[in-house]
Amino acid sequence: MPLTFPRRFIQTGRVDTWRLLIDPPGHAGYNMAVDEALAESCRTGASGPTLRLYGWDRPSISLGYFQRAHEVVDLDRCREGRVPVVRRTTGGRAVHHHHEVTYSVVAPIPHPLFPPTIKGTYEVVARALFAGLAALGLCIECHPRDPEQPRRGIGSPLCFDSTSRYELTLRGKKVIGSAQRRWKTAFLQHGSILLAHDPAEAAPWFHGAPSNSESITGLNANEHGLTPDDCHRALITAWEHTLGIRLLPGNLSPEEAAAVAETSQSRDLTMTVVG
Repeated sequence: MPLTFPRRFIQTGRVDTWRLLIDPPGHAGYNMAVDEALAESCRTGASGPTLRLYGWDRPSISLGYFQRAHEVVDLDRCREGRVPVVRRTTGGRAVHHHHEVTYSVVAPIPHPLFPPTIKGTYEVVARALFAGLAALGLCIECHPRDPEQPRRGIGSPLCFDSTSRYELTLRGKKVIGSAQRRWKTAFLQHGSILLAHDPAEAAPWFHGAPSNSESITGLNANEHGLTPDDCHRALITAWEHTLGIRLLPGNLSPEEAAAVAETSQSRDLTMTVVG
């Protein structure tokens, strides 16, 4: 289904400059600490909009903010298998991170490119993601969630089992899982773009029923051979063209880097006592 946008949300009269961060694969604790530091910096007005692209240095699990770790994952097995488990500041369900490109976007509220609702923000981000994946030659489709239809994956703790807002699919199968959190002055949305999907790799670490692998796929399911760098280039170009912005490579500010250093090492729930 085509995505449509009110013109006032995509025409600002000038080219906005955003910060671009491209990080090498990092530890789960570091990845979540950076996303939270970016959100906090934007919330306080210390920084403007940022697009970050990154990866994971080992198979890892992130939980939605409200999920109870001991109900979702086998922490003892994760500890033995050296699979980090971290909690996101966003809601939603658990994600097994490995063969993927992860994106995060933070922007102030209000912002002329984004409607003042969670649904509207999802729609704008989906437009940019759609354009990036389509530029890679993939037959991507977008499906706004129909409130009249039953939601997929009810009862499953896994993100990719659920139906998302403006879900992007490849040959009818979900390829991106996203979550968003909004404050009064900023929002954070981040998500996983699967390059490959192997349900047998994720299943041992979770309690309950295995993932519905028939509804999930990766971008390389048909041997496309796409690399993270391929995706980065396509997403950067699409983000600029779709939103009419300019992305400038940057770094964490000293304050952001200090916040990350302070919290990144204490986020792995397999290393702490969880009730």
